[in-house]
Amino acid sequence: DGIRDELLTYIVAERMIEETDSGLQEDGMSAAEILAHAAIYWPAAFGDDATLDSVAGLLEEMEVLGLLRKVAGTNKWTLRSRSTLSFIGGQQRVSEGVYEFADRPSPQILENTSKRRVLKHGNGNRSEAALKRSALTIGQEADIIQNKSNRPILVLGTELSNISLVADCIKRLESENLHVVVMKATSQQAFRNELAALRFSGDAQRLLVIPSEKDWDDGWVSQATRSRIVQNKNVKVVFIGSSGKAENWVRTDRESRAEVDTITLLPWRKSFISAILHYGLVHDPDRKTNKLFSVSGGWSRLIDPAIGDKASDKIIDEAIEKLTKRILASREDLLSEIGLTGDWAVGAEHIVKLEARTDKDISACLQIAEEAGDISVKPHMVIEDLQLLGLIEQAPATRDELRKGAEYRLNLNPLVSRLFAESDG
Repeated sequence: DGIRDELLTYIVAERMIEETDSGLQEDGMSAAEILAHAAIYWPAAFGDDATLDSVAGLLEEMEVLGLLRKVAGTNKWTLRSRSTLSFIGGQQRVSEGVYEFADRPSPQILENTSKRRVLKHGNGNRSEAALKRSALTIGQEADIIQNKSNRPILVLGTELSNISLVADCIKRLESENLHVVVMKATSQQAFRNELAALRFSGDAQRLLVIPSEKDWDDGWVSQATRSRIVQNKNVKVVFIGSSGKAENWVRTDRESRAEVDTITLLPWRKSFISAILHYGLVHDPDRKTNKLFSVSGGWSRLIDPAIGDKASDKIIDEAIEKLTKRILASREDLLSEIGLTGDWAVGAEHIVKLEARTDKDISACLQIAEEAGDISVKPHMVIEDLQLLGLIEQAPATRDELRKGAEYRLNLNPLVSRLFAESDG
């Protein structure tokens, strides 16, 4: 990914030079600002998968490499030191470098963290009826098993993201150095007892997984947070929850939520879908990737069986036709499976109707909806719920939008937009 690192380094260096020349204090750049500049200097750099999370991951890698550092007390980035500017060629090289990317094609980089593990079933063969790829990305698996904090983890998602299968996906990661216990208890007292029974033994890391079908709530999470064996990092607790749990979680006080790490089940990235279609020698894979993503939203439950063991023209064409018909015939069921009912569905529908979808525009729109009595929850709760379920993702705002006070765009999943568009049509 060095070529994109080079562009981001030039962008951050350009800001440092501007601040120095103007006699301003070194303020750095947010991930949103950096991505907005990248979209101008090299439009194809991040393609359709551009999110703030993707660029933030690159920035963190560049910090490890010694190119960047975070400005203390902020989420902004600058060069590690003034000597880094000399290392990359100085002011003139930066001024020239940012303009050398404009006509370059997309780097065609498939982020390793967005890949999904192929699952084996029974005797080692994949079952036609079973999930073929994990509901978790490789990056999310690492976020769970390599997490070094003493905070519980919440994994949230919808039926369409296969949230009910996450416990099994985590269990399959078990190894000599990782012991996974899927909780059988059904009450908070039984949970407390089961957690206490997981005494330290040997060097194996231990995960206690609470499946999505268990009736856990914030009281259980608080119990895990206070547990001594959790605080001492002897056991990592992972709570799995569907849309109802996400709705309750956004109502929990921010102090309690800050004590927990949250992972959202996201749709498959277009780059991942495209890679599978290219491997299957599908004709015109980029066009079919876009079409398949449009009618499935990239959600595991829809797209995994659509692609099958190996993509082919016939399989993809039939899947696109079948999913298109399902949207028309089963709109209400799909809205429920994607976690959109009640206030959350009304809020999403208001967002769909917006032309401009920056954080500022959407907050204002939902504020009007609340004042009109269309929704009975706070605007920020609607936004947070949609983000926790992967239905809306942060993306870079344009320079003009940044100047007008926006921080980022909020992109709705295409299936959400399509479902509400079909209701209007």
